Amino acid sequence: MSDRSGQARALTIFTPVRSGEEHALLEYLSGLPRGAGSPFAASDRTHVARWLVLDRLPDYCVPRQDRLRRQQLLFSASFDGDERSYLEGLTNLLLPHLPAVWGRCEDFPGVQSRSGFVDWLLAHRVRTSFFFAAYGDATLRDVRNALAAREQALAFALRAQTLEPNARLEAFRAAFP
Repeated sequence: MSDRSGQARALTIFTPVRSGEEHALLEYLSGLPRGAGSPFAASDRTHVARWLVLDRLPDYCVPRQDRLRRQQLLFSASFDGDERSYLEGLTNLLLPHLPAVWGRCEDFPGVQSRSGFVDWLLAHRVRTSFFFAAYGDATLRDVRNALAAREQALAFALRAQTLEPNARLEAFRAAFP
């Protein structure tokens, strides 16, 4: 089992949703912004993360689709660093959302004790059996820098394609000192 790919880590947490809270949880999660506005976007360690409410296991996991006794909130993430410090930082970033999300799960300890909340999350962790990160040795900062450099190079190529060779070289030197 491996939850590492290079320096990147995987985290999978299942928490049972309290009976009667399923609809409110789904509504809250569906109302959260996605992309750059996502609550996870503020993290400088999260490559990808999501919450998902499950009521059955997919048919490739078991011979037939099994309904779960109760719905489960799945949290999965790919991130930089160790689990505990990642979850501590994420707890601080997501604090306004935690009661509306994990607060609808069984035995939610609250967030008064941040370390107690992180312990609760880790107690619901399921070890990853196979994890692959396309850029496992790159941190989130590395990936963002590479994407910004790509955008800069593409923008330059579009601007400079009609320039004469000497002017293109001067423009390149100015754009990329």
